[in-house]
Amino acid sequence: MNTSLLRGWTSTSAYEEGCLRFPSVKEAKGIYLYGYDGKRYIDTKSQMMNVSFGHGIQAFRDAVLKQWDQVAYIPTMDGHGNKAAEAFADKLLGLLPGDFKSVYCSGSGTSCCEVAVQVARDYWLGRGREEKKGIISITGGYHGNSAMMSEISEYSEHNRAYRLNNREEYLKVLQPYCYRCPLDLSSHECGEGCAALLTKQVQELDTDKIGAIIFEAVQGNGMIALPRTYMETLSQLAKEHDMLLIADEVLTGFGRTGYDFAFQKYNILPDIICLSKTISNGLLPLGATVFNRKITDMLRDKEIHIGSTQDGNPVCTSLGAAIIDYFAGFEWSLRVRELGEYFLKALKNNLSEYPIVGDIRGTGLLICIELVSDKNEKKPVEDMGPVHDGFIENGLFVFIEANYVYFVPPYTIDESVIDYIISKLKLVLEEYLYRMK
Repeated sequence: MNTSLLRGWTSTSAYEEGCLRFPSVKEAKGIYLYGYDGKRYIDTKSQMMNVSFGHGIQAFRDAVLKQWDQVAYIPTMDGHGNKAAEAFADKLLGLLPGDFKSVYCSGSGTSCCEVAVQVARDYWLGRGREEKKGIISITGGYHGNSAMMSEISEYSEHNRAYRLNNREEYLKVLQPYCYRCPLDLSSHECGEGCAALLTKQVQELDTDKIGAIIFEAVQGNGMIALPRTYMETLSQLAKEHDMLLIADEVLTGFGRTGYDFAFQKYNILPDIICLSKTISNGLLPLGATVFNRKITDMLRDKEIHIGSTQDGNPVCTSLGAAIIDYFAGFEWSLRVRELGEYFLKALKNNLSEYPIVGDIRGTGLLICIELVSDKNEKKPVEDMGPVHDGFIENGLFVFIEANYVYFVPPYTIDESVIDYIISKLKLVLEEYLYRMK
């Protein structure tokens, strides 16, 4: 299969050779994808973890077409009025706890995180603290793939060419990865031990030059949930050292963890929130960066030179407003929490004894199975191709990254579908083990 389309996160040759390739989809409805091959697949990955309400929702289509017929493009730059974007911002602020007062609309998860960092630096510049340019992030995190966000995200071979290589302004602190605890502690001790080391790491930095800390409450890379002690320590350190706290909720926002927003699980309140993915259900490019009162007030008389031409597009923001209404009209977070608990318990009951299964972890409907070739050594499985192919043969679209198998299904699945997914997962792993004998 030859292709002229460049794809992210895979090479053209790998795609043409069928490596980790998915069948092309002709139609999608609810949790199901219908391929050109005539087969039906369950979308257990919500595509790029963003089609959280499933495919083909009429209310979303209606909102897009209504706005399209009225006015399909007005910017949010240079003094233009944009009623659709303003309505979206008002609805979004109405969902959030605390003292959040303004929203910047962008087009992706990367861009909304980049806006957060840019405005954080602008805030300190406006306060006469230009030296506070430094940004702390957590090892293993992912905040986007622009040059700046590649620097803030986990360093890897994948983003080496894009990074700024500025280690003075972009700083990493310890990742509390309990299954592979960096301090070699038990899972019960890992959170407190990592929180103590986090405190030490931050105190050793020149915090007068650090303007913000950015975090994912559940890291998308491995679905690693930050322990409560660690999160609350992070928040306290931000307060003590006069640093803004940025919650990257691109993946976790709008119910994905069983809470409306993942930070609500902890006793913390960020200064800035980054949102995307579920906010558009994967239909149109949309991101949002939300700022609290102190930042909003400081920016009131200041021009902020951020963003791009399509930011705040009225069709995209009208879709976002419709999705907020849809989210607010049902207790989705509670339902996700119930489904996540059921899914996680069923996985542990059915798979914990498999020699290939190293760890099963999850928060809401962000679930990860970490596959290992040796349970004692925790050595990662290297060739995940047969696992991917097994899922496709059994009618499942599953997200695979490194030795991780992710289940991030639409919120509209039910317990019977979960049971079916697990039955197919067992077949895939048993076939893999048989081949490896």
